Amino acid sequence: MKVVKEGLWVLIPATIIPIILIWLTLAPWWALMFIFTALMIFFFRDPARVLPSIPNAVFAPADGRIIEILHEPNELTLFVELGLINSHLQRAPIGGTVTKITRTTGKHRILNFFSPKINFGNQTNKAKIDNAQNEIEIELENSKKMRLTQIVGMFARRLKSYVKVGQKIDAGEKVGLIYFGSMVKLQIQGQFELNVQKGAKVKAAKTIIAYVK
Repeated sequence: MKVVKEGLWVLIPATIIPIILIWLTLAPWWALMFIFTALMIFFFRDPARVLPSIPNAVFAPADGRIIEILHEPNELTLFVELGLINSHLQRAPIGGTVTKITRTTGKHRILNFFSPKINFGNQTNKAKIDNAQNEIEIELENSKKMRLTQIVGMFARRLKSYVKVGQKIDAGEKVGLIYFGSMVKLQIQGQFELNVQKGAKVKAAKTIIAYVK
């Protein structure tokens, strides 16, 4: 299984330390630490995705679950929550040019990270606004704008952007990583046709969430 290079600083110690402890102490229960190693592999895995060629399709920017959909005049906003077993990479929902990257420091409020049955209510709503985040603005061929925002949580306190202003990107291209998950906001400008519902499970560069018109 392929993993992103940013995960090696966790995976290498998480693999070596249990082996050393088992060898030194002959205590097999140290092998339980490999559960943590396996979990880290899930966090940092880089699954291969074959993007289907579908005109005007907008793909999910991350693996996870749609927790909110907001309809506004000429704009659609979706929130995708990344769960414990989701890949934590973000991918371009559509091809275009990166026109702006805005990084905002903020809080680390808790998000509904564990289960859709757990409801943190107003705390999650505040997190969408107050938490540290990184917004990547993409200009499409029709000059419309699309914004992908990486949002950290209580446990996910670091994020990384793989792109820079002026860079041309293709749909499905890796654009960033949130260490240990959290949430991604996607704002689509202009006319669109929604293709998902609240609560739907989505996969980056695989699930079509909307069509732009």
